[in-house]
Order: sequence, then C-alpha cells, then structure tokens
Amino acid sequence: AGGPPVCLRQLVPADVFQLIREHQVSWLCAAPTVLISLANVAAGKYDTQYRDVAKIIAARYPGAIIRIGWEFNADWYAWSAMGRAQDYVAAYRRVANIFKSASSDFTIDWCPVQGFSAKMPAADAYPGDDVVDVISMDVYNDYRWGDYKDDPIKRWEWMKNFKNGLLWQKDFATAHKKPMGIPEWGVKKDDPYFIEKVHEWIRTNDFAYVAYWDSNSAFKGMLSGNQYPQAAATYKRLFGSMPSKQGM
Repeated sequence: AGGPPVCLRQLVPADVFQLIREHQVSWLCAAPTVLISLANVAAGKYDTQYRDVAKIIAARYPGAIIRIGWEFNADWYAWSAMGRAQDYVAAYRRVANIFKSASSDFTIDWCPVQGFSAKMPAADAYPGDDVVDVISMDVYNDYRWGDYKDDPIKRWEWMKNFKNGLLWQKDFATAHKKPMGIPEWGVKKDDPYFIEKVHEWIRTNDFAYVAYWDSNSAFKGMLSGNQYPQAAATYKRLFGSMPSKQGM
C-alpha cells in the first residue's frame, strides 16, 4: 500500500498526466496517506515506477523542472521530513538520480515552505548540491500568518526577514551556488504592493523561474478572474514583458 512522495498531477500537464494514467501508475497521484514510506522510496521499492514516469516526462518535456517532495518542512504532506530528515534526504537523492538518468536536462528543484509555516529547519533535510539544481520556496501573501494584516509594507518586510524567509532562501542558495525559484506565489487580497516587491526581488536576484498560483484551490489567489483588480493590473504591467516558458 502507499506510494512515493510526489504527486505527479501537480508536476505534469494534462497530456502527460493522461499518459501516466495509461501506464497504470495512477497511484502517483493518490491523496497522501500515512502509509507512504520515505524509507521504502530510499530503499528502491518504487524505482521501476519512477523510471517509467521519468521516461514519459522526458519524452515530452526533456527540460522540465522536477519538484520532488515539496514543502517537506511542514506537517501537511505525507512526505514530511519531520522526525525523519535522513529518510527524506535518501529518498530525494534516489528519485533525483532516477529522473536525471532519464534526461540530463531536467532541473531538479528543492522546495521548502516559507519559514513561518515551517515545523523544522529546512536545511536539516537538504539532499546535497550534487542532486539539487534550484533552491526554491513557496511564497504566499496570506495576511493571516503575520502581525501586519493591514500594512503591506511591514508585511513584506516580515516575510523577507522572518526566520527561514526570503533572505534565508537567498543566503542558502548563494552559499550553495544555486539559483532560486518560486514554484508557487500569490496574493489573498488586492495587494499590488506585494506584486511589485516580488517582481523587484526576482529582478534583483538570481532566479531560475517563478510561477504564480493563478487558482482559488487551497489558496484564493486567482488573478485571471479579476477578483483582485489592482493586483492583476500590476501583475500584467510588470510581468507581461518578462520571458515565459510554456509547458512544464
């Protein structure tokens, strides 16, 4: 029972996801359960399935960004590294190597959650420079999590300077000579200032990629529906001229 610590539904576009289902590895997209064992992943129990999936993605998107076991330093995913950091590291390394063997052009992403949502130091579960290409962090402007609900300027500074926040990410990535990424970021209110500051942060630091959470699933951040008109207009103005990559 159980499966490995990734959800490919969030990693691949619809056409590749359908191919994965046809190859009968749909358990990769099952809801996380306590039955998942990082130790079993590290021991190679799921190597065959991972190789199959890696080959499917490589055939369509050989330069894909592969984000393995994200937000591991929190407690809401079954692949949480809490209390089993070494198992997480060993599992991550094994899966990363399998994917790299399928395409040397894959970018392997290591992605902790923001510090104020974390339950453990992310650095305790760092898999190693030889298997990580990008140091990422999911960054959500959820005013419930801070002391500055009505002050966007102070809220941004808090998010940047908080323990294991944006400055920590920058320092950690610099120390390991890696570019940064933001696989998920978004606003939960009409906050154009946050959009401006993220854009500034990206343009003045070494980033491999960013991806806005244009969805109301789990986090009400959709901009395309114009629920946050000022933020949406600011996003279009600032990010509309930046290069983008389709697919993965």
